[in-house]
Amino acid sequence: MHNTIKNKIIEIAYDLAGYQIDKMPEKYEKKIKSLLKNINCFEDKITIEVNDLDHQAISKIEKFSEGLDKSIFVPNKDLSRGDIILNCDGMHYSEKNIKNS
Repeated sequence: MHNTIKNKIIEIAYDLAGYQIDKMPEKYEKKIKSLLKNINCFEDKITIEVNDLDHQAISKIEKFSEGLDKSIFVPNKDLSRGDIILNCDGMHYSEKNIKNS
């Protein structure tokens, strides 16, 4: 019973994260751009993987790609809402929520 309750709370938290991203994609965009500022990438492109629903939400931002000319956004249905994976120059950085099954 404890695990069932715990898993339900985690599920609700992911739903709320997704709701917040859908309603305020600009804040999620700001988080991504902040992460990119801290990475020194000398390659021409940075691949940024996000949840497919998050990708849809941030794609609606009118000037989203401004300043991200070296970045390629890739939807990844295997990621949870709010998760981000950055790949650059062979470096792999992820900011993921931990799911306990």
